[in-house]
Amino acid sequence: MVLEGSALLPDLVNTLNFENIAAIWLTASNEFIRRRIYAASHYESKSHSEKMMVDKFLERNNLFNDQIMNAVNQLGLANVDVENARNMDELTSMCLSAFKKKNSQTPTHAVE
Repeated sequence: MVLEGSALLPDLVNTLNFENIAAIWLTASNEFIRRRIYAASHYESKSHSEKMMVDKFLERNNLFNDQIMNAVNQLGLANVDVENARNMDELTSMCLSAFKKKNSQTPTHAVE
């Protein structure tokens, strides 16, 4: 299993037709991401100017997350909501299930 960050956009990945390779988008709500960013940055202990920087980062992140979520939904790409996983084992299982489901629905394409 290979996990990649935000460099692979749904519109680009959707055009790839490789056998035995699938893209599964790990998704989360903006609120979930906000809680994680605030916790990781120790937001409550930051100065006003540091909080402003975190908030600007979060604002940009929310716009990007919205764009990705819209593209994933419009293109009908496989995705797993990470908020539904209690731990990494469960998330891995959810990803494998999404892969199997998507793989059984998608005809196999030959690589040219």
